[in-house]
Amino acid sequence: PTRDLLQAYGIEDRLLKPLPIGTSVASFYPDSDARTILRRSWGASDQDIVLIYTGKHNRNKKPHLVYEAALSIEFPNNGKVLMVTVGPVDQQYFVDECEVPLGRLSEKGVIVIRVPTVPAEELRKYYSAADIAVFPAESTLSSLDAMACGLPVVMQDDAINRHRLEVGGRVFEAGSVTHLADCLKELIADREVRQEMGLRSISDMKERFCYQSIEVIISQCDRR
Repeated sequence: PTRDLLQAYGIEDRLLKPLPIGTSVASFYPDSDARTILRRSWGASDQDIVLIYTGKHNRNKKPHLVYEAALSIEFPNNGKVLMVTVGPVDQQYFVDECEVPLGRLSEKGVIVIRVPTVPAEELRKYYSAADIAVFPAESTLSSLDAMACGLPVVMQDDAINRHRLEVGGRVFEAGSVTHLADCLKELIADREVRQEMGLRSISDMKERFCYQSIEVIISQCDRR
């Protein structure tokens, strides 16, 4: 239908310009002070690994996949691993899908930190304090915010997520706990890879996905 309308109004394909959804690099950026303060409050040193998931705990977002994947990983012995979640919880879903794997993670020595919903302007601090962000289902704008803060991001494989994570993350086969675990293992094991991805993420958000860059695209369209 869209193509038919374009043809009906005589709009040529060469005039079409993709307009991405973006993030605000003025609001989301690496915050070293927040990293130090939050990690200290969590008992995490700079050598420890902090995984973060932000968003709803429900059946659509499927954060239980992260917990199940983490259970299959043999974590390094030279530091602690923390699992931080931020956001509202569907209690029935949590009881059905999350309570058991989170309990087993705690038994395994992983420190589980659950944070309720925080104001949007506070999320920068949590991303900055983490080392890897995971969004196991759907496509979420939170991935762009996390990358703007310098995090490598892991998401399910689809066209949108592949486009967003071209330089700053990994995609895994949708619903595959095994493939998700493999992606996490790679990033957990290699601090240098995480840091390189994080730096590329920041640059990519500024170049392709920040609101200022999108404004330039719009203004170029106006001039035509």
